[in-house]
Amino acid sequence: MPVTTSPQDHARLRAALHELTGALEVHLDAALRRSGANDHTVQAAYSRLRESADRYDDLLFEITGEVTPWE
Repeated sequence: MPVTTSPQDHARLRAALHELTGALEVHLDAALRRSGANDHTVQAAYSRLRESADRYDDLLFEITGEVTPWE
């Protein structure tokens, strides 16, 4: 049986997904341009990616009961 979501929940999920894919892009760009093991840009991109993934994962579970493999 399909999950029924409100338009607001659908929009919240799409926004979280958009933030996650953006964070992935930023992280990849930072990793490709890193200047060393302690590159602050990479560390910031990693933090943004981790937070975005957590936010998406939590929201996905809250709305649909589904999980991601990122635990």
